[in-house]
Amino acid sequence: MAIDMMGGLSQHQLTMLKNKIIQQQSLINQLEKNCLFSHRIENYIYAATFITTDKKPIERNVNIDIKSNRSHFNTLLEIDSALSKMEHHSYGVCIDCKKNIGFKILNRYPCSIRCLRCQPNDNS
Repeated sequence: MAIDMMGGLSQHQLTMLKNKIIQQQSLINQLEKNCLFSHRIENYIYAATFITTDKKPIERNVNIDIKSNRSHFNTLLEIDSALSKMEHHSYGVCIDCKKNIGFKILNRYPCSIRCLRCQPNDNS
């Protein structure tokens, strides 16, 4: 199994994770479509900058029409960020220490941006 540049993941692992992310995105979009969020529709536009592994910033504007459920909206932003990182070959790399996040963590939460060591400690 060949290892991809993205976080030390094999192509098979990367495909598995991408499919998980897309399934989660589809589920949220389906809930929104079925009016299970709320009856108030808001239009959100956000701008984000993603840093690729070669330290090249990628700017992106996304316009999302979604009913106002903040947690689902935040999840859609995380999904978009993960998919963008996959496109720019920076997926699976910790934003703090720049080491590989690891398949175990990404398989549990495919939109993770930090490795286990850099996860915030909630026991403060």
